[in-house]
Parts: sequence; C-alpha cells; structure tokens
Amino acid sequence: MSITTCLICACVALLILVVYNAAAIIQFGPLASLSNTYYYYENKKKGLGWLFRVMMWAMAGTLLPAALELSDAVSSWSNNFTFLIFFGIAAIAFVGCAPDFRSSKLENLVHMSSAGIAAAACLLWCAIVCWKLMYIIPIWLVVCWGIAFLSKTNKSMRDWWWEMVAFGATYTTIIVQSILLLN
Repeated sequence: MSITTCLICACVALLILVVYNAAAIIQFGPLASLSNTYYYYENKKKGLGWLFRVMMWAMAGTLLPAALELSDAVSSWSNNFTFLIFFGIAAIAFVGCAPDFRSSKLENLVHMSSAGIAAAACLLWCAIVCWKLMYIIPIWLVVCWGIAFLSKTNKSMRDWWWEMVAFGATYTTIIVQSILLLN
C-alpha cells in the first residue's frame, strides 16, 4: 500500500466519523458520548442502533491498513510499536461489537475495556511512533476542552469531548504523518 493510499484511507475513516457525528448531533442534539448514539438510534429511530456498529467497523476497517503501513514507513524502529496501533484500532472494532453496554455486564466489560484500550493504545502510538508530531495531542486537548467550556457542554458532553480528543489526535497524526512522508 502506498503512502497516498494510506492518506486516502485515513481521510475516509475521518469522513465516516465526522458524518456520523454530524448526523447524530443534528438529529439528537448534544451527545453524552459517541457510544450513546447506539441508544439514540435504537430507541428514537426504532431499531437503527446497528448504524453505530457499522460506523465503528467501517472506521476501523479503513484506518487499520493505513495505520499499519504508516507504522512501518515512519522509521526503521517504528515497526516495533505497530502492535500499539493494531490493538488500538482493533479495540475500536470491539467497541462496535458490544454496543449495548447498559443492559449487559459482558457487553459493558467488552465495550468499556475496548474503549479505554483504543484511546490509550492509539495515543501512545501517536506519541512514540510519530513523536515529532506529539504536539498534536495537547493541541486537540486544548481545542476540544476550550470549545467544551465556551459552549458550556463540558459536563453534559464530557465523555464525547474525551472521545473527540482521542479520535482527533489519532486521525490528525496519521494524516499529517502521511503528508510528511509524501514529500
């Protein structure tokens, strides 16, 4: 896979996330978390909860090949940390496998563990493998929480903002690193 293909795959994955979030916010208003959209779609749209699962799998499926290829392309030692991005993105798929985290203890365990692993592994990969771009993580943190406080959604959308920091920093790092490797 070429770096150009990696860039395209990462942009498609980002587009999936943005369109899904925008559609959910337009339909349901402020979101408590991305995971809660499963319940919004399942209950308010009568059985459309599967959209959450498809979105998570589509994001993981388009991002994983790009991130794995990018992990090998960054430097000679970066392939030693490919497992981080693999586990991180695979965990995103597992979040999609267990969307009904409120009514099943097993799904709650899988969903919450996978969400934590996804965020931690992806951000750690960004910080280690793409260390020259590590400034992206605090920028996303400041931007998201600045918007959260200014819009007074820092409490009602707390989990959603944390998710956007993790997703935003990961996608931005992958896209910027791909662009840098093109030159």
